[in-house]
Amino acid sequence: MRNVSFFRDGLTLTGNLFLPANFAEAGRYPAIVVAGSLSSVKEQMADTYARRLADNGFVALAVDYSHYRQSQGQPRQLESPTAKLGDLKAAVSYLTALPQTRAVGMLSVCTSAGNGADLVANDTRVRALATVAAFLPNPELNERLLGAATIAQHRAEGADAQLRFERAGEHVTVKTYSVEDPTALNVNPKGNYDYYFNPERGGSPAWKNEFAVMSHEGWLDFDPVSKASAIKAPTIMVHSDACAFPEHFQQAPSFDFAGQHESLWWSRFLSTIKIIS
Repeated sequence: MRNVSFFRDGLTLTGNLFLPANFAEAGRYPAIVVAGSLSSVKEQMADTYARRLADNGFVALAVDYSHYRQSQGQPRQLESPTAKLGDLKAAVSYLTALPQTRAVGMLSVCTSAGNGADLVANDTRVRALATVAAFLPNPELNERLLGAATIAQHRAEGADAQLRFERAGEHVTVKTYSVEDPTALNVNPKGNYDYYFNPERGGSPAWKNEFAVMSHEGWLDFDPVSKASAIKAPTIMVHSDACAFPEHFQQAPSFDFAGQHESLWWSRFLSTIKIIS
């Protein structure tokens, strides 16, 4: 594994580049950009999948999005679909420029499925898309999960945090995941977030359980489902009855893909956390 850097709009971004065991400088290999869930860093599920892809003959780049971990960007822990689209395009450019790569695909885990869909809909250099335990928000799902009052509250909090950052450089955050803190972005019973807090799984010291409150506006407006009709690359989706919002995701076959080669692999038993592990 090599720690590498690449650039986007003056920011230095970082990633872990995994190579096949028989990698030869004179060879040509398919390449994959790998990105993980909301607030995750490359040392978590992105590295896990990238390592397995390399074991199967791919050059795989696990990325730290801007504003996270080793990548530059202020404020820290910012969830920006626009920035993430730029980051992923930069990762594709990095892999495309390597003389050893012959085609580039995208593997997206959890919330990065939406970012991956956004990428493939906007960048024809990406030849294939795979999503794993995808979370694909849209206005309908946000309304069902949060309700109109909470959405309005989040928007107001986000606007206030944005103003405080612009005026004084103040960085307002809440926990991304919690089993008891009602101010956290995601609150669920004990066990739901074991992946993030268990050091034997994804509980990396490199990860911060923080969400920049000024992210709310962009996150609430993000609608990757609407990108489906622009996706022409072959696409596979891996999901499960036990993953988050299976009833929402079962719309996937009718997401109106423009391409002719989309498929859905469905498990009855694997949970989101088991799949991303």
